[in-house]
Amino acid sequence: MKLVRSLFFWGWTPVMCLAVLAGSVACGPGAPPEPPSDVKTDNANVNIDGQIVLTWTLAQGLQKKVAKFRVYRSDRTDGDFKNNLVKTITQAEGTLDKAKKLYAYKYRDTNVIVGGKYEVPFFYRISAVGPDGREGKMSAPLEARTKNQTEPDYVADIKVSGSNIFNDILGKAEPRIIISWKANREYDIDGYYVFRIDKDESIPTTNPAQAINKEGLIPHKPGKTISWANNLKEDEIGKPYWYTVIAVDKGNTLGRSRPSERFRGLTLNTATLVSPANGTTAAKPVFKWKEVDSANGYVVVVQASPRGDVKWRSKFIPKGTTEATLPSSVDLTPSVNYYWFVSAYAENPKSKEDKGNSTSKLWVFTAASDD
Repeated sequence: MKLVRSLFFWGWTPVMCLAVLAGSVACGPGAPPEPPSDVKTDNANVNIDGQIVLTWTLAQGLQKKVAKFRVYRSDRTDGDFKNNLVKTITQAEGTLDKAKKLYAYKYRDTNVIVGGKYEVPFFYRISAVGPDGREGKMSAPLEARTKNQTEPDYVADIKVSGSNIFNDILGKAEPRIIISWKANREYDIDGYYVFRIDKDESIPTTNPAQAINKEGLIPHKPGKTISWANNLKEDEIGKPYWYTVIAVDKGNTLGRSRPSERFRGLTLNTATLVSPANGTTAAKPVFKWKEVDSANGYVVVVQASPRGDVKWRSKFIPKGTTEATLPSSVDLTPSVNYYWFVSAYAENPKSKEDKGNSTSKLWVFTAASDD
């Protein structure tokens, strides 16, 4: 009985086991599964813009005889497929078509553009692996290639925000405008260009040399939100700029995507703090600062440490007012240091996480007893 159980474990059928026990046949497992016979691809309509798609099926009654499929690729029909496994797909990944009693499988290869060239031929072979781990023979080589059919799509979900945060370690502010967007969904995107002008009108995007990302294309990150900072010079602070983003494919043969919408970005100068003066003692502090050009309002923040632990965040203070009194409901411990700064906003803050268009230096004061 132990022998029979072992034979079942290795995938033998009851008939095979009985035959072995009767001594009528030589010992040995059954044949490994056959490769799929209907591997297909569509070079005309599906294999476009950086993808090659293979499809095949498995009869519903055979799912217990196949544990997984292995997809091999070569750049030659007689190439070394065995050492170029590109994907393993389990039997459970198939989609059952109950009417046809077939499991449908799909493999998408997106590593098919070579040196910016499309139309490069690749050859694929697929094998099936049984539950016992034995692999059957490969299917016949199938040639496929991708073509550059459409230009990149419109870049969407763009957000532009100005930032000018005083860096206490460097001893200076770092003015920048941050542009972020959702990565395009095409498989052949190489990267992005950002263009900028200083007036609200159509932005020329035909010449990559006029893009402001002079370091080259901003890399594509599939499925991610991409962020890029336009670092500003001192004389660019306080000036509005309009931005647009375009996507570029790896072939660059169909030009580039049509420009995104224009988005305005503005960075403000940092507020100059007045009182309580840095390093002084205050019992009932009244926070004062100087007006910032083009600011629409301010928010004052008091923290228990230089890096955070907010004790109080003021409501939005409209322009024209440059002071705020700490509410009596906020308890400060005497002889303890507290830190404060002012954020300036070109527009009303959108949330508590909105840090505004500039952030002042961080000043410290020591809380005194209000007796």
